[in-house]
Amino acid sequence: MNAELVARFVKRFGDKVVVETDLRRPTDRFSITVLFGPSGCGKTTTLRCLAGLERPEEGRITFEKKPWFDSQQRVFMTPQQREIGYLFQDYALFPHLTVAQNTAYGLRSVPSNERWRRVAEMLDLFQLGGLENRYPHQVSGGEQQRIALARVMVRRPRLLLLDEPLSALDAPTRGQLRTELRRLLVEFGIPVVLVTHDRKEAMTLADHLIVLDRGRVRQQGAVEEVFSRPADVEVARIVGMVNVQPGRVVKTEDGLATVAVGNTQLLALAPTPSAKHVHVCIQPEDVILQKGSTDHASPRNRLAGVVSTLTPEGPLVRVALDCGFPLVALVTRPACEELELREGEIITALVKSPSVHLIVRC
Repeated sequence: MNAELVARFVKRFGDKVVVETDLRRPTDRFSITVLFGPSGCGKTTTLRCLAGLERPEEGRITFEKKPWFDSQQRVFMTPQQREIGYLFQDYALFPHLTVAQNTAYGLRSVPSNERWRRVAEMLDLFQLGGLENRYPHQVSGGEQQRIALARVMVRRPRLLLLDEPLSALDAPTRGQLRTELRRLLVEFGIPVVLVTHDRKEAMTLADHLIVLDRGRVRQQGAVEEVFSRPADVEVARIVGMVNVQPGRVVKTEDGLATVAVGNTQLLALAPTPSAKHVHVCIQPEDVILQKGSTDHASPRNRLAGVVSTLTPEGPLVRVALDCGFPLVALVTRPACEELELREGEIITALVKSPSVHLIVRC
């Protein structure tokens, strides 16, 4: 395929800190690739190398077969030559320029009529009409984010790189803008590489997720696949898989494994390769709580449990259970009230067998 971004490189900081990147993404259509992982794992360094703001020591970066960086051929293109757009964490707006002037900043070489036509188009698209003559300190955090993105997009980049684009906002504004940001990015139809350590942000925005840890790619794929089926225990920890317990495969039949976990047995899709000793992983969102009869429930795993603790988390409640092994469920506040959940109460936890992910223990 010709229309691809391919990056395989090594960036070193001193003798010990190394970032090794290996990614391949299509560039002929819109998609958001999210670089996800804990602080210090190499996300921003990878983004800066793609942008041309950092120079790797080894490897190659190509965009649609055009070399942006090649250590052997001694090729290194600047960010301007790469025609990329880069949005910094703090937005880097000029405080002495108006909203319109900030948006037009990257178009100084464009004729005046065309420059202001494109600025007006961006301000309208980003719903910033009426703010043209205000200064950055006179608008909200969400509006500052849209101004910074408009300034990047008015130059019509071929690739958009976003470094923690919502991190400068307070939690309520961040939640509100997640969906809006994706809608705005869809409008342009260009490929995006975005850095975040926020799980909700990654799940909302990503089409393709790349998990990094200690400078290396640990797993990549469709966002739902990575979050629900992590490749190993370390990736499970990074993506927030709360329920991870050691288990033992008792038997395998018709593609299903019966697994002993604590004092309980679960049905799960059989692991590949086959193994006796596994880690059992269940996302809290995949645990359904029910009172009374479960005769008509479809999930194969029906676990009697006792409520240990109830912890409110905004619109959700984290329910810790003892089902013969510790199990955490996430339910909405209305569901918690409807079930009349109390500590010490007996409840049934329902989990579909495909939602039980097994990782082979070495």
